[in-house]
This record gives sequence, C-alpha cells and structure tokens, in this order.
Amino acid sequence: MELLREMKQETTVLFSTHVLHDAEEISDDIMIMDQGHIVVEGDLSFECKCTPPISIA
Repeated sequence: MELLREMKQETTVLFSTHVLHDAEEISDDIMIMDQGHIVVEGDLSFECKCTPPISIA
C-alpha cells in the first residue's frame, strides 16, 4: 500500500479491488461498476442512491 501512496503523488493509479477498506485507504476518488456499467463515481463521501441498491459491505 505504501508503494501505491508514493506512486499516486506523481501519476494516476488504477487500483481494482473488491475490498472497500483498501479503496478508502488509498483512493482520492472511486468508481464502482456493476456488469460493466458505472453505478457510483466520485469521492468516498458519496451517498449511494443506486437502483437497485448495491451492497458495499
């Protein structure tokens, strides 16, 4: 994780994970996809109003 923190200071890093805790720790912005479609995009303070609701936990 430390290497990713260092890299993101100089470039954009695409970090793919199913572990929300890891995404929260390293990311400034996130995008959640479902079956190839973006359902949430933005910073981690989003309030998910997805239809149908998605489970992040």
